[in-house]
Amino acid sequence: MKLEVEMFVRTKKGIAKITSIYKEPNQNIIYTDIDYAFENYLSNYNNEWLCDEVSKASNDIIDLIEPGDFIGNYIVEEVYDYENKTRTIFLSNGFDEVDNDYILENGVVTKEQFEKVSYRVEEK
Repeated sequence: MKLEVEMFVRTKKGIAKITSIYKEPNQNIIYTDIDYAFENYLSNYNNEWLCDEVSKASNDIIDLIEPGDFIGNYIVEEVYDYENKTRTIFLSNGFDEVDNDYILENGVVTKEQFEKVSYRVEEK
């Protein structure tokens, strides 16, 4: 996948927008608009990722949403992709009018981010 500035990317750290790309002979590094300070995977810069860490990329953030993610305060229950390349996302509140603007206004937490920061009580 060819990554470009202004694209959205999904990694194990979450979803962010590419602000710049630095090319080196052996690897490319992308910088994003979000600083994931709670965990540093690569370097002293928490908004710096290796391109190899990107699992999905798109010009539309809606393309990166998966079941189990959270948009605003609601969980994404189902995602339908249609042949005409449109997508319908159903949230736990029954809302299905989710588009790029709605996601950008309400924010997204990926299921991987949620698992990373969740606290579990062990059963005895």
